[in-house]
Amino acid sequence: MNGRQILAIICTASIFLISAGCNTPAVSDTEMLPPKSDQSTPTITPSDEQTKALESVTPDDKTLIIYDDDGSRDGMAALLYLLSIPEISIEAVNISYGEAHPEQYIQLIGSALESVGVLDIPLGAGQDTPLAGGNPFPDWLRQLGENFWDYQLPMTNKVYPYQNAPELMISIINIQSEPVTIFLSGTFTNLAQALRIDPAIKENIAAVYFMGGAVYGPGNITNLIPESNNKVAEWNIIADPQAAKEVFEAGLKMYMIPLDATNQVIHTKEETLSWHEGDQKAIFTADLYDIMFDDYGLATVEIFDQTAAVIMVQPDLCSFEFLSLDVVTDDGDTLGQTVVVPNGEPNIHVCLEPNVAQIKQHLDEIYSIPSNPQGTPSQPSSGPQEETAPAQSESDDPVQPAAGPPNTIFFNANVLTMDENLPNAQAVAIQDEFIVAVGTDDEILGFAGADTKLIDLNGSTLTPGFIDSHTHRTTQRGKWGFSTIEESTLEWVSQGWTGLVELAVDSDQIKEMIAADAAGELHTRINAYLIVNTFGGDPLGDWYQQYEPHQQFSPYLRIAGLKIFIDFDSGRVQLWTQNDLNEFIRERQLEGWHVTVKAVGMQSHELALNAYEYAMGDDLNGDYRYRIEHSVGSSDEQVARMADLGIIASIQTSFPAQIWGWEDIRNLSEEQGFDNMFQWHNYLDSGMMMVASPLNPPQLGTPEGNEEYLNASHVSVMGLLYRSVTQISPGNTPPESWMLERAALSVNELLPMLTINSAYGTFEEDIKGSIEPGKVADLVVLSADPNDISAEDMMDVQVLQTMVGGNSVYCAEGHQQFCMGVQAKQEAGFADAVGTWYAVDSDGSAMTLEITEQPDGDFYMTYIDDGARACITEGDGNAPTGVVATGSGKADGLLLEISEAACKCDNGQKEFTFLISFTYELEFDVVSDNTGVNWERR
Repeated sequence: MNGRQILAIICTASIFLISAGCNTPAVSDTEMLPPKSDQSTPTITPSDEQTKALESVTPDDKTLIIYDDDGSRDGMAALLYLLSIPEISIEAVNISYGEAHPEQYIQLIGSALESVGVLDIPLGAGQDTPLAGGNPFPDWLRQLGENFWDYQLPMTNKVYPYQNAPELMISIINIQSEPVTIFLSGTFTNLAQALRIDPAIKENIAAVYFMGGAVYGPGNITNLIPESNNKVAEWNIIADPQAAKEVFEAGLKMYMIPLDATNQVIHTKEETLSWHEGDQKAIFTADLYDIMFDDYGLATVEIFDQTAAVIMVQPDLCSFEFLSLDVVTDDGDTLGQTVVVPNGEPNIHVCLEPNVAQIKQHLDEIYSIPSNPQGTPSQPSSGPQEETAPAQSESDDPVQPAAGPPNTIFFNANVLTMDENLPNAQAVAIQDEFIVAVGTDDEILGFAGADTKLIDLNGSTLTPGFIDSHTHRTTQRGKWGFSTIEESTLEWVSQGWTGLVELAVDSDQIKEMIAADAAGELHTRINAYLIVNTFGGDPLGDWYQQYEPHQQFSPYLRIAGLKIFIDFDSGRVQLWTQNDLNEFIRERQLEGWHVTVKAVGMQSHELALNAYEYAMGDDLNGDYRYRIEHSVGSSDEQVARMADLGIIASIQTSFPAQIWGWEDIRNLSEEQGFDNMFQWHNYLDSGMMMVASPLNPPQLGTPEGNEEYLNASHVSVMGLLYRSVTQISPGNTPPESWMLERAALSVNELLPMLTINSAYGTFEEDIKGSIEPGKVADLVVLSADPNDISAEDMMDVQVLQTMVGGNSVYCAEGHQQFCMGVQAKQEAGFADAVGTWYAVDSDGSAMTLEITEQPDGDFYMTYIDDGARACITEGDGNAPTGVVATGSGKADGLLLEISEAACKCDNGQKEFTFLISFTYELEFDVVSDNTGVNWERR
């Protein structure tokens, strides 16, 4: 530790003095006493000389803290407390695996921090699995964490940027000139991973303070799982015992605040009443505990993590023992126990006797006066903005949305929710970009307010947005006939696709996507898998490391993971050795990357399964969600193995009929056995998770060469359902009998593969994929329920509306009444748009648009362009003088259109007419036109 190895327990002032130097340790490690026996054990107290030495430190010195929690209520209270200490500088806030899902909960943390004026602390989210083994928190508790413990956070409508937590930890530690203190109030997963990746960070870690474990007293597993036989473990340890063991053995200065101490610090509601008189952070903390007192009916509460934080700041408020501790990692009734090792080398300073009265007094002093927030509030980050879901009730019955009446209610609908707890409904309420209630018409319409838009779907079918789980629609858009990403996404939302999982994104393509996203040109959500090698196997280096695993650029663009091509020539040629693939996937897993591989034939499946199993190590039940793309040929044994390992089969469900005519596929069938091809029914029967997608253009080439694959009967949602149910070929050849027996799927089987399963495939089932309160309003309105019609009628089903995040991104012609907000806009007419709008063309010429309301109630407009760039480009290239384009037209629906704007040049060289259209958006009071010009009022 670069010469500054200080024992925090010998300092009577706050821990913030440690990093500046507490230079007079009174007791060496060898002087610490052995583990507790039947005899009384002396404790260590600081001396007056040590106090004087500490008091010489200047008040500008701050302790650098990395806060790492697992998504707990008392962890949030600890964070608010630390933010109230001016001498503390929180360098990062990380969320680890534990009480909540890190990637979802970090967004709640971002909102919570913003609510108290903290906008500049880097955020990190760790993997949502333990390093190995462990006992996960109950699902009901994790769900409560996802609701932020029933506390109503402000609606910020943002995505808060975050990084991979272990990498963030490493970065912060390495760039600091002073040692960093780690505060852990959850599992040890993030710190253990950071130490695996860069063991050298130990040299710049001043100390690790953690709440966790039980030394001489009982554990707390039975508090949540009464039937458990484990009476000795504590949750922060048992959730990932391997991680705790590795950190215990890392040689760090460690200070443990176990249940032995925290169980003694108990608060009543009366003791927290004065906190409501403090600043925002104090009130926030008091409100968190009020929920426990008032809503849960508790008379007293332990303040586990907050106690640990107080003792870190004021280490003189507890007496410590220096013990040799180990963690039990073997399965059984003692898994996760922190055990004292007789005659072992002491490795952890353990707080056993906290000064309860002084801890409570200290908290009252902090929370009863205004405190300085962490740093100085800055402007919000210019990074991606996201939605933060409103809290939702755990009740089965719909409840009034907490934020007031919803913006919009769809009713009189046939709602297919994909929620197994409520498969069907009649009405859905939406607030901003989120679903806030689902139920019957009577239930949901009762939530309407005076300004709620009521949209009668007249029996139409409402489904979650559909997700294409394997596509190249934007990266290979040229083969689909599109020149820009925006053009392609506009086409796909018209077919009902609200999400695309792009499965082969290279360095240039992700930059294109980022640019398109920043320009607002993505109309469907994109999950990008970055490629590590080419289709033919050429390595591309570690270019992907410039990005973070699961990096979220905006609500529309996210990095899902890495794609590895492991075979070629329909699976006949393997592009990796087994050992190389094993090590590569294992290394990427430790870095937090999600991995998928392209595997067509049986040999490729064996290669992939061996590598995945190797990467999982001893923890075969971890939440890895490894994928196999295409998965055309697999043996019965491999199918069973895929299911056992939790592999996701990412299949093109219409493949059998669509590619059976390809010669190399028929040859592959002969080579590996016909019965091993297209085992979709076997996959279903095995319980394997399956996600679906339509056929992509099969070969490189022009749109004309792929024309039969590009029409809606193949690549639209309804086209995919039709081809997958019937297995009718592109040339409309009837299916062979084996296709129906082995691979034809029902609509009921297919719909989850295109919605909730697809969201699960990218670790997003908590925010999309079904129609449930708290999830984003990605919805599709269909003219009929595909479950209730014959296969022959499927292609007649229309997509009437596609909605992404509560915004209507597609509305079928003649069905504007179904589209969100359209009715309200039409009722208002264009009265709000009446007036004069101005813009400047790219040639610098002034343009004017005059919108007027006529006596008959129609709206007309007049358009004038003093430079008329269109005249110049249509002429001989010379810029004539006195060029003017004029036109007038009638408003229709949302569209203002001039069908014949005359362009005239005063030299008579060119006269022609052209079409120009304008769109007015009522909510934003914005006019834009079809040439990309934005207009504004003056």
